[in-house]
Amino acid sequence: MNSASSFAPAVPAGFRLVPLATLPATARHAFREARPPVQAVFALRFVVGVLLAGGRPWEPRCLLAGLAWTALTGAVYLLNGWSDAEGDRLNASVRPIATGQLPARRALALVTGLTAAGLLGLACTAPAALPCALLMALLGAWYSCGPRPLKSSALGAPLSIGGGALLTWVAGLRCAGGAVDGRMLALVCLFSLWIAVTSSTKDFSDAVGDRAAGRRTWPVLLGARRAAGLVGAAGLLVALVLLVAVAGQDRDVLTLAALVPLAGSVAVAGLLGVMTRETPAGAVPAPNGGGRALRRAYRAFMTTQYTMAAVLAVGVLAERA
Repeated sequence: MNSASSFAPAVPAGFRLVPLATLPATARHAFREARPPVQAVFALRFVVGVLLAGGRPWEPRCLLAGLAWTALTGAVYLLNGWSDAEGDRLNASVRPIATGQLPARRALALVTGLTAAGLLGLACTAPAALPCALLMALLGAWYSCGPRPLKSSALGAPLSIGGGALLTWVAGLRCAGGAVDGRMLALVCLFSLWIAVTSSTKDFSDAVGDRAAGRRTWPVLLGARRAAGLVGAAGLLVALVLLVAVAGQDRDVLTLAALVPLAGSVAVAGLLGVMTRETPAGAVPAPNGGGRALRRAYRAFMTTQYTMAAVLAVGVLAERA
């Protein structure tokens, strides 16, 4: 043994340092895997939560808390991408983990780092929101991992997606300080329930891979046409309940915002009906065929969320002016 090697640090077997030259590509692939449109929705929910509680999301403390929450939700979706890699390949997905652009081991290291950064950041900037953050991390892990992950359940998957939305709203409310108003909490619960029931629009284009992976989504259990009817009707029902609930409130902005998911539900139901009418009863659409067209319903679902958040944000700011 020479003198140079005697002072070299021991490296555990199987561990490899990430070359600095690969860091930009790793960050880029991780960003894509975390699904930027979804991360933007989470950020908007947090911002609107702060606004609804009377806070100012542009203040440094709230900005840092929002970044910490984004790190946490990014970790949740990276973990989900890691757990979905085989199904994504069957669905002809081009996500970085499924295609090998982001190695699985590296993705898990990023999950650990982002989770730690998110929890530490919230502990320092918005400790009142830390319980929400801990629940979010646990929910994200249960959704993707374990012998019975929530993503494999027809009820567990949408309820966990709605739960993640609710935790984000409440984290934003708590970040602004003070107790969460009971009426406001009831309203964000209904918003989150609408997100839960309508989030199943994503499952239509992923049905082939989900079936192979043993996931019991609504299109897998019922077939595309019956599942489309169920998801469309459930979204319309919750949207109507939400509109009735806010009609008695003294804030016009809430009523205006409640009209957005109602319009979105009509669009989602119509798109699902059109896209599945040629699918035989009990069948699921093939990836990159009917499944690609069915992404239109999911895009309508996402667009509705963006619009609803924008209406709430602009409306609350207008009330303060």
